[in-house]
Amino acid sequence: MEKEELALFLKTAKERGLELDYLIFLILSYTGIRVGELVALKWKDIDFVNQTISITKRIIIPTIIR
Repeated sequence: MEKEELALFLKTAKERGLELDYLIFLILSYTGIRVGELVALKWKDIDFVNQTISITKRIIIPTIIR
């Protein structure tokens, strides 16, 4: 996505999405982590003081091939 497209997408997610949509898409877009890595995060993986996230595990999400 271009910068402007991402800004519009995030604005729409914030205004019209489900409760955590904005936060989920914000983290995915600005960190580059994968969905399976995001859903595997625990609070201990997030360091608010140093503003870092430790990716140490992932959940494999099966895909359906059609």
